[in-house]
Amino acid sequence: MKIGTKSVLFIGILILLVTNIVLFAKGIVMADTAQKIQITIERLKIENNQLQTKLYSSSSLDKLDKTAQSLGFTKIASPLYLENPRYAQAQ
Repeated sequence: MKIGTKSVLFIGILILLVTNIVLFAKGIVMADTAQKIQITIERLKIENNQLQTKLYSSSSLDKLDKTAQSLGFTKIASPLYLENPRYAQAQ
């Protein structure tokens, strides 16, 4: 059973052709996955910007002042002082 060089070349080219088709198909799948990931990244960037804006607006001084007033905290117009303020001393 002698296999000719033409048969060996034909089998080799056939193997390379099948390998090329498989790698091409995997490349298409990877490109599709990369595109889906890119779309997810863009969506998350937009969501992140919205959350940052919401955070900044909720932590602004005006918003905090209104929240404090609604919870019953008020500004004291004049502070209360002790008659004889003293520091703690070691005895």
